[in-house]
Amino acid sequence: MPTQKKIAMLWPFLLGLVILTLIITIRPAQPVAATEPTPTPAVTDGSKPHSGSSEEPCRLEQGAECEFPRRDDVASATLIGPRTNPTIGAQGVSTYTLISITFDRDMDFNTINNDTFQVSRGDSRLNGVIRYIEVSRIAVFYPDAPLEPDSAYTARVTTGIRDRSGEPLAEDIVWSFITRSHKSPLSDQLSVAENEISAADMNIYFGDLHSHTGYSDGVGTPADAFATARANGIDFFAVTDHGFLLTGAEWQDILDQANAATINGAFVALRGFEFTHAKGHLNVFDTNILVRGNDPNYANLDDFYNWLVNQPTALAQFNHPLQDQMHDWNFNNFAYRPAADQKIVLRELTNATQFFLSLDAGWHLGTLSNTDTHWPNWGCCPRMGVVAPALTKQAILDGLRAKRTFFVSPDDPNLALVMTANGYWMGSAVPNTATLNFVITAYDPAPKGQPLRLVLYNNGVRIASTTLSSANSYRWAPTTPGQLGHYYYAEAYYDGWNFPAYSSPIWVERPPMAEAGPAQTVAPGMTVTLDGSGSWDPDGDALAYKWSQTSGTGVNLIGADGARPTFIAPATLGDLQFRLTVVDTGNLTGSAETRVTVTDRPVLAIRKNAPATAEPGESIIYTLTVTNYGVNDASDVVVTDAIPTGATYVSGGTLMPGNIVSWTLPRLAANGEVAEVSFVVTADQGLANIDYGATCSDCVPAIGDEIIFTNANKYYLPIIMMRHN
Repeated sequence: MPTQKKIAMLWPFLLGLVILTLIITIRPAQPVAATEPTPTPAVTDGSKPHSGSSEEPCRLEQGAECEFPRRDDVASATLIGPRTNPTIGAQGVSTYTLISITFDRDMDFNTINNDTFQVSRGDSRLNGVIRYIEVSRIAVFYPDAPLEPDSAYTARVTTGIRDRSGEPLAEDIVWSFITRSHKSPLSDQLSVAENEISAADMNIYFGDLHSHTGYSDGVGTPADAFATARANGIDFFAVTDHGFLLTGAEWQDILDQANAATINGAFVALRGFEFTHAKGHLNVFDTNILVRGNDPNYANLDDFYNWLVNQPTALAQFNHPLQDQMHDWNFNNFAYRPAADQKIVLRELTNATQFFLSLDAGWHLGTLSNTDTHWPNWGCCPRMGVVAPALTKQAILDGLRAKRTFFVSPDDPNLALVMTANGYWMGSAVPNTATLNFVITAYDPAPKGQPLRLVLYNNGVRIASTTLSSANSYRWAPTTPGQLGHYYYAEAYYDGWNFPAYSSPIWVERPPMAEAGPAQTVAPGMTVTLDGSGSWDPDGDALAYKWSQTSGTGVNLIGADGARPTFIAPATLGDLQFRLTVVDTGNLTGSAETRVTVTDRPVLAIRKNAPATAEPGESIIYTLTVTNYGVNDASDVVVTDAIPTGATYVSGGTLMPGNIVSWTLPRLAANGEVAEVSFVVTADQGLANIDYGATCSDCVPAIGDEIIFTNANKYYLPIIMMRHN
């Protein structure tokens, strides 16, 4: 079995954890190498989960001291009596759900069949296939067709089902549920900003992004996990085994099983891995590359962050941040790394201290939790939801990247909490504004008959609250002054809950400024580089780049998600227009355009060289190199260079009025012919020169764009240093 295979591997790592803990305790100032990664232990006696009361639930509020649940292993090990999906009396059930029952003991699968497991709508029995997943003790009914919306169904398992000892069920188990309509519960509740996805095109999906199988320190296979999670009724599910325990073949098999289990519109299976580091664990998704926490190349978190930043599609999640006498898993106090902020977009909820530490450090993180299960209860207990336009792999991943997530209360896995401000979805930033118009919605398919309490927070401080009468859908629209640099989030709970539901934050920030670079004129076949490196963010956020061509003959942009993409100029003459959109970590955008003209005129380029240092009075030789990249020859090319201030002309070229040195090249052939000219000066001080170029009557001229320094280190460095004093 996979678990047996891993046991021998785990002992040295567990021993390493004990040694590592002693090192951290005795010498906390020393750096800790990532050569002793350890799987995540269950909650120990050192943790203090909130017991809860009807008067004071565990809150994400400044100064709160309580723990949110992290692991559901015990729930599986101590299951008393069967558990059904959908739950007894459930309402608002999706039409693509499977019907299942989880038993508290091993059953004889030969007794589970169409006679002993039936599903009906009114008097009509449904046709379907029945399967028993042995490792999770779950019997599953797969309907031949999706269920009808707004319809009541009844499921029944009979005493004909026996356990392995031959003991039958004590009595028939019957449960009923009602499906929901196809209409999104968000469509009537929210209006969004112009560039945001319409609420009518969005839906709410529940899932789990943290689980383990026998490929690391759990049980069963990825196929078992995905099948069980779907049978338990969640919409998406990720297997995230510890990377340092995975073989290459297992890493590939998780992907193969995820692809096999994914059914668009019904269930999305995701592959990830848990990067297990001494300073904290992270889950990584949407990458084909596996990184192991015991790889010395990633001994420091910054090494891993640098790797992550260079993975084009990857996204990551901070797992179970924790800092106590036994654990130092809060990522060096959430030391902020702007570039990594573009990739690490989610954080599991453990307590208020770590929640505020991460946000106050500067990270932009969606709020959620997961089961982190190591037992075969995969999908039993969703702790998160996401708002996305479709139940597909890409739509779910995009929703996670956008941080449109919410924390699902363990007290009720059905309540969804969604927030917008000025039309921007939770997980986004709102452009700096004097007023924030929030719309906070909650959706409960099975209302409790008691009022729902909603609270709005600003940087962890309550600023508004309301109480709404029991309903399926709740809507609250508070307005508050906007404060630059602050974050806001919503809370929802019923009286008696231990843990409220929470939305992801919304930040108030300034949008980035895009710079797409100057217009260019090029020849057919030239390699062209667009330059957006001058783009910047006033809040200091790292930027993501998205280039697109808006007009002209189509070209293949290489590196369109970087600051400086390239392409080969087409043979067709004319203008090409390109748009650069930069996105900051709050999903705010800025755009700019640039033009590239493809011409058959000679296209000149110039560069210049000079010695970096020279003794007073020593000859300084400036060399200018001119190239014709055009498809036609250039005639009578005039090259000019201004003698820099402080220099004395000695020789070379023709000295013109105004201290300009000039040369005339009778002919410069097409397709890359190069010519060099030079002149000599002397000087007793540092020199800086940029005023040089080349042109002709029908050429695209070249203008020098690089400052050439001589003795700059001697004469210019004090000035630079003075600017920093």
